This record gives sequence, structure tokens and C-alpha cells, in this order.
Amino acid sequence: MPILPIAVWERNPYWVPELQRQLERLGVRVATCRNEADVAARTAEGARQLVIALPPGERFSLPEIQQWISNGVRVHVVLNPVDEPYRWFLHELGAASVFNFDEARAFLIGTVSGMEYPGEHSS
Repeated sequence: MPILPIAVWERNPYWVPELQRQLERLGVRVATCRNEADVAARTAEGARQLVIALPPGERFSLPEIQQWISNGVRVHVVLNPVDEPYRWFLHELGAASVFNFDEARAFLIGTVSGMEYPGEHSS
């Protein structure tokens, strides 16, 4: 099964270069997003997975996340410690996976490439 194109919403480039490096040989497209408008554009262009990794103090829009999930986008959230209380709410909302930073470093590549992280919700 081919890996779905990926959009990454982050302020500082960490996950985009890492995902590109790890998935380049598989021909997976990874696009950078800096705001919700970028995410809307990338998903309209065919990105079917979204990694959200925002810095502490910056909030993501739960209604937007719910809309992306409803539109068939697999949403993966990398929580910063301040947002840890939202973990189970994001699972209930339908996020494909929710990680803290260390979990994401260990499991995000496998999750977006189709090998599920044990115990995570699959869409």
C-alpha cells in the first residue's frame, strides 16, 4: 500500500526534514505548513496525512482538526508538555495518533508509513 502524502504544520523545521530524510527513498511527498491556511492548501492539493507539531504556547484549532479528520485526513499530533491534558480528547476526536516528543521520535515514521504505533487509534 503506498504511503499517503504528508503535510507537516510546525514553526521550526524539525519533522519535515526528518520525514523527508526517512521517507525519501519511498517517494513520499512531505510539505511544510506554517499556518491553518497552508494546511488547507496542502490538503486540497492531496496531502492525506497531517502532522501537527506546534511550539509550547501556540494552540491548534480543535474544530479545524475535527474538520480535517471528517474530510479523511489522518491527523498525527505531537504534543508539547503543556498540551498533554488534551491527549485523550484528541484520541476521542479521531486523531490517528497522539505522541509526546519522545514517542514521536520513536514511532512517528512507522506510523505515517503504515506500521501502527501500539495502542493508538487507527482511522
